[in-house]
Amino acid sequence: MTMTLYSNCKMTTLFHSADVSAEWPCVVKVSASEILVEYDDDGLCQYIGQARGLGHYELHAPEIKGHASLHTFEGSEVMEGSWVEGSYKGMWRIELK
Repeated sequence: MTMTLYSNCKMTTLFHSADVSAEWPCVVKVSASEILVEYDDDGLCQYIGQARGLGHYELHAPEIKGHASLHTFEGSEVMEGSWVEGSYKGMWRIELK
């Protein structure tokens, strides 16, 4: 299966509990059925997931007890969703580049 690689993405997160946002560079590999989001947060962090409908992905990061969603539509250069890592939760937005 062919995956599209976006190697110069910008990920913006919003932490609900602290009303704080942050930006990180990230890499996204995505196909119609799979997605991988990688970024450095004092070590490599990987969210890996499956499509749950066209443009809708459910992701997991077992190493950090993470669960997330990302959504987009055909032709968009943005993915948005929510995440939970342990007791922390928030929203995230990834600009695909």
